[in-house]
Amino acid sequence: MNAQGFDEATIESVHEGYRTGALTCSRLVEFYLHRVKRLDLRTDGRPPLNSIVSIAPDVRERAASCDREMAAGGVSKPLQGIPVWVKDNIAVAGLASSAGLLDFADAVAHEDAALVSSLRRAGAVIMGTTAMTGLGMGTDGWGSRFGRAGNVYDTREDPGGSSNGPAIAISANFGMVAVGVDDCCSIIMPAALNGAVGLRPSVGLVPREGVVLATVDTSPGPITRTIEDLGRVLEVMAVPGSGRESVSGRVPGRKVGVLVRAGNEDFKVPEGMRAPFEQALRDLEALGATVVPGVHLKGVRMLRLSPIAYHNAMVLHLKARSAPPNSMRELFKLGLLAPGALRDIGRAPVAALWPNVRLPDVFASWYRRIIRENQQALAREMDQQGLDALVFLSLPPHSTLSTVTQAPQLTVPAGTFLNPGTGAQLPVGLSFLGRQWDEATLLGIARAYESWTRHRRPPELRDESGSEEPLDIAQFSAVKLAVAHRVRDTMRLRGPKDAPLSVEEFTAAVDGVKKELGYRY
Repeated sequence: MNAQGFDEATIESVHEGYRTGALTCSRLVEFYLHRVKRLDLRTDGRPPLNSIVSIAPDVRERAASCDREMAAGGVSKPLQGIPVWVKDNIAVAGLASSAGLLDFADAVAHEDAALVSSLRRAGAVIMGTTAMTGLGMGTDGWGSRFGRAGNVYDTREDPGGSSNGPAIAISANFGMVAVGVDDCCSIIMPAALNGAVGLRPSVGLVPREGVVLATVDTSPGPITRTIEDLGRVLEVMAVPGSGRESVSGRVPGRKVGVLVRAGNEDFKVPEGMRAPFEQALRDLEALGATVVPGVHLKGVRMLRLSPIAYHNAMVLHLKARSAPPNSMRELFKLGLLAPGALRDIGRAPVAALWPNVRLPDVFASWYRRIIRENQQALAREMDQQGLDALVFLSLPPHSTLSTVTQAPQLTVPAGTFLNPGTGAQLPVGLSFLGRQWDEATLLGIARAYESWTRHRRPPELRDESGSEEPLDIAQFSAVKLAVAHRVRDTMRLRGPKDAPLSVEEFTAAVDGVKKELGYRY
């Protein structure tokens, strides 16, 4: 496998390279590190991708150790030598789990999250952590720990949130696998907007121990470039005995319902996405599926987790810290955490009065009942019509359904649409939603659709000649941290009612830091 062959590489193609001796894990990791160096902070007059938060200092040693293992025993593990990035709110021993906030840059994890331990046991090489919307609050590309992340197809565009870093890193070929965390559309939207494959699994299928601020809605899941790779990673991360079956790949005889309404929520198709969506339905029929139009899920309530539950999770997290901020009041007093939803909360009067104690969650039992009733309504409708899956566009309001039913949702590339406001051509994501614990059916349908349509379009990133020196991980980390401080300092100089930094201002801040620190790419 030559250097060019690393782009769009799959687990199977890499393992074949390992078996034949044409490739080593060290060489593959070095390729990805060099690509991060050349592309993650490149501007050329536009904002950078800025998808990486931190790189594991021992990643090269881990790769070398993997090479020694394979020299002695061959490829014996399902993810042996596979580079993996994880979202910034997933604990990786020795790295900060900052949840996108500069204020938490000191929160170094002492041990791996449960899912990271599973990945390591399967032979994966953890590359580091990636960007996310600050505290996972909102769907924009901002987090004070790194600044702003840019869409991989046009960095002026939003990349979706909150798992934007994992989706950008995978689509940009900075690694092979990434892990995001989804509370509501947090995996689905970034994967869709960045031309990747993403899965929000059934809640409980992938353990959430070691995920910062995890609640009853939280479901970690994989982001990859292909359905085949996604299925392999899911098998590794899934809790043993959780009910996941192997991927069948069957489509003939499957019945797929086109969801038009869930409860009081209309699943509208934006005009610019109508053509690719209708083509997707025709493609499913061509694959042998029966497409059932006009499905309405009656009895579903699209109501989310109570704010009290999130407040209690925040209080517990802050109180466990060994340094400030230790309370909600201190956190928001620091001010200007990031643009978007988090910044708006910091301005609200309640932020100054926020109690630093857990509150009785009087809505907890009510929310659990809503989830049970929603699950029953989903199963009832699918059983009555004999449906194997529901299909709809990967859009934020639509993705609430998987949250309130705790059912799996998978997004796969399905063409492109034109953003009329900017003229950017961006990917369309097609979502499949199924019964709880029935990921196998979704993966099978999506894999057949992916193989038939091949809509995944690698981004055209300008990787021009530059420094051939290996990436200096310490310097890269220093640049990232300096960018975060520069952005915060710049925002502090603005009035509290001013708009967030423009993409042009952010780009200028990044260029200034790179010049000052002598960052060569």
